[in-house]
Amino acid sequence: MTESHAPFAAPAVGQRRLLTLLFVDLSGSTAMAEWMEAEHYAAMLAGLRALYERIVPHHGGVIARIQGDGMLAVFGHPEVREDDGRRATEAALELHAAVRGILPSGPKPAGFPGLTLHSGIHAGIVLVTDGDQMRGRFELLGNAPNIAARLSEAAKADEIIASDESLGLQSQFFETGPRFTLQLRGRATPLAAYRVSGRSPVGRRYEASMRRGLAPFVGRDAELAALECGLVQALLGRTRWLGLRAGAGVGKTRLTEEFLRRAADHPCLIHRGYCESYLSAEPLQPFLQMLRALDGMADAPPEFAAAQQSAPAQRAQHLKEGLQRFGAEVA
Repeated sequence: MTESHAPFAAPAVGQRRLLTLLFVDLSGSTAMAEWMEAEHYAAMLAGLRALYERIVPHHGGVIARIQGDGMLAVFGHPEVREDDGRRATEAALELHAAVRGILPSGPKPAGFPGLTLHSGIHAGIVLVTDGDQMRGRFELLGNAPNIAARLSEAAKADEIIASDESLGLQSQFFETGPRFTLQLRGRATPLAAYRVSGRSPVGRRYEASMRRGLAPFVGRDAELAALECGLVQALLGRTRWLGLRAGAGVGKTRLTEEFLRRAADHPCLIHRGYCESYLSAEPLQPFLQMLRALDGMADAPPEFAAAQQSAPAQRAQHLKEGLQRFGAEVA
């Protein structure tokens, strides 16, 4: 058989990647297409796609393809992150919140509650090759994209279902129902998953570990003694900076938490800030967190922070007072 008559072209060269996949679809879109005017339906789809294109990249994802009112996004390509499952889930929550209750233009049936999405999240090995106009930005070969789509099918209106493979230990960052199993179409074995309803109060991996339960703290006597010596010197009025340096996973955070627990018994104020890799850290993030907490702005939403920044004189005064509370001399 000559090359010109070959039924299949040579396979494209791709990369095997561990990806987290988010499949999002508009609930009840088939029924809506029946009663909506074509122009209104097209405007609704355009608005929905604009939300996809704004929110998914904000959480570090890449849109693989948009087809009608559905969207497939990947997290972990071209760069794999340890929190890709968290990022995909955060993106899904923000998308659901942005779409929830929107009323499309034109006449609507009585009692129409507004738009909702249903989403599925799964992680697995995928062969990634370059896409085209028909296949989307990437062609994703493997079972993982199909499972994400099946999870989306299984989700009810305004529901997010994330597989255990995608969320795993990061489930502690979210409010979820109990872990359950479901049998997906085309899959031989049941799949463990969670229904995600919102964000939990947990903001750090250590707090997630605390939710699961910690082993008793043992050892590190020399390190604790050095930290407590620095605290005593600070209580005597001497400025002290202490740093912990060690490899990943050896217990720096646990040691710090134990030291702070003991420091709370001394006559001192403890101000906390930390660097968050999720969505990348802003410059001087820990110090800004402490100042915001002193300024009554802890966990302030972006809109509130932007409003505060619109009054430079007031912000400068708050900053000056905050620094003075730290004992800094401000001219």
